[in-house]
Amino acid sequence: MREGSAEARVASPREAVFAWLVDPRHAGEWFASVALPEPPVRPLRAGATWRFSMTRQRGRLIPMRLAEYQSPERFTWETAYPAWRGNLQWTCALSPASFEGGTEGEDPGEEPGAATLLRLTIRQRPGLLGWPALLLAGLLGQLRVTEGASMAARAEGAAKHAAEALEALPTTSYGTERRAQRPQHPQRGGKGGKGGKGKRR
Repeated sequence: MREGSAEARVASPREAVFAWLVDPRHAGEWFASVALPEPPVRPLRAGATWRFSMTRQRGRLIPMRLAEYQSPERFTWETAYPAWRGNLQWTCALSPASFEGGTEGEDPGEEPGAATLLRLTIRQRPGLLGWPALLLAGLLGQLRVTEGASMAARAEGAAKHAAEALEALPTTSYGTERRAQRPQHPQRGGKGGKGGKGKRR
């Protein structure tokens, strides 16, 4: 299984960060250049399913599933293709942080925990047809370090843009309907991380 991770610091409370990121309705603002034809049934819980449509590839639908939901610590999205196909997982782990450290623009009077450390891990799970190929490549010494680096780069791009999107919001009430509508980021190609093959894989 290939994977890559990256971290980003968000100047918002963990509960608010979790509520906004886990909601597929916001995916077009940080996750990928996607639209959500029909939101999942609410309230969100592990096992919820939905489909993303690729904005740059009309007609292409991506089945998704909320594989893990542990508010406000972590959640996992994953593609829900058949077992013989490869699937991707995106795990967001959130831990409290603080404004301590004197970073420019931060309020030194903020209490610890007013910020959040986001760690995003992207994993590629080969399908039944993919495992033999990976095993053979490993035995032949042909697995490249650049593959892991690519996954990490996608995770870094996604984490960065998630932090930017969250900090640009007009209110910290992410879990409510009070958030004002705002334009999405410019389109980014494909799944994965922003940049590379698209925002995130």
